[in-house]
Amino acid sequence: MRITCIELLVAAGLAMSPAPGHAADVISFAASDRVRVFADFYSAGSKAKPLILLFHQAGSNRGEYATIAPMLVTLGFNALAIDQRSGGNAWMRTNETVRHLGKRVPYFTSASLTASGVS
Repeated sequence: MRITCIELLVAAGLAMSPAPGHAADVISFAASDRVRVFADFYSAGSKAKPLILLFHQAGSNRGEYATIAPMLVTLGFNALAIDQRSGGNAWMRTNETVRHLGKRVPYFTSASLTASGVS
């Protein structure tokens, strides 16, 4: 399959536009070390549909995916945007996992610890 530059530009434009009607449910869960991790769950209408895990960049938070996750739902995927232990205030949001934990941890440590708590 060959993708053209025009197709990439269209896809990028769509990703920057929020999809109406796909609100997130705010959830939290305990990681393997019992740290409370906060996330936005975007439902495609059935738990039987595939789930895409969305891990933000260092210094960010789950708000990074507020425009992308609804597009994934439109395509038939559930999406879970997680506030990792590394992050901060961006996208007009606070990283709730960092706030609840009371400190930030190094990004690479954060990603592996957070992923270990997802099942």
